Amino acid sequence: MVRVDVDSKLGKTKWNPNVVEHEGKRVEIMSLTVPSLDVLYNYLDRFTPMATPTEIKKYRSMIRDIVLTADPQSKRLVFINESEMEKAKPGEFAVLFSTENSLKSLMKGIIGYNISDVLMDVLYDRPGMLESKTAFITWASDSRICTGDKYIPVFHYILKFGISMNDLPKNISDFTYAMVKKLDCKVEKMSKECSEVTSSEDIDDFLADRPKSFHRCEALMYFYSIGLIDECSYRFRLQNAYSDMIEKNGENAKIITELRAAITYIDYRTFRILENKGGA
Repeated sequence: MVRVDVDSKLGKTKWNPNVVEHEGKRVEIMSLTVPSLDVLYNYLDRFTPMATPTEIKKYRSMIRDIVLTADPQSKRLVFINESEMEKAKPGEFAVLFSTENSLKSLMKGIIGYNISDVLMDVLYDRPGMLESKTAFITWASDSRICTGDKYIPVFHYILKFGISMNDLPKNISDFTYAMVKKLDCKVEKMSKECSEVTSSEDIDDFLADRPKSFHRCEALMYFYSIGLIDECSYRFRLQNAYSDMIEKNGENAKIITELRAAITYIDYRTFRILENKGGA
């Protein structure tokens, strides 16, 4: 259950715990404060239900029955923690024991956070919703996230939580290394197409002279990689590209692949710089 409040003075959405007391017992629910209800409506419009209302009612009734009648000796009842969550076998019930903060972060990683959200967090330099390494690993391991031919700013959280690449689950590390290879290839390709640009003052004229089909965001990746523009200028240009896309195609427009790649390159570049310093 999530309580939603509206505060038009807010610049961005805030999540806060809300404690309700009843008959001497404290119950905590999440409280979401938004600048306008449009934020909530846009989120609900993107949400794909994982279960029908009928299934939810069935699961709710099963869980209530477990809580009220479960025998601790029952072989059908399995007690596990976060790191052992995947060990539960089909047909077994799983009860998760966790600290309050860890569980809160874990649930944030599962509910309501998609690839577009983390792209926007990186583009506008926001901390992001996920609040622990566990939440990030849970989120990134989802079959919808680190799979296929995508560009996802996973370095945003790798850096945030100080995660070693060697500590990532294999599916996430394999995806990340493949994505890095594609990003490096894009920069290498643009190094040949943009070789005539030698100063930041030349960039705007150069891009203005290119045909409509020219990959401008990927060119910006190259200019950023060789230091012709700094991170602030690079981010600002990508924000303008995103605003132009929204103005042309509407708020729910899918972010085009090259813009996704260019946004992902922001924290990949930061990761590479830190990695090189550590190696030195």
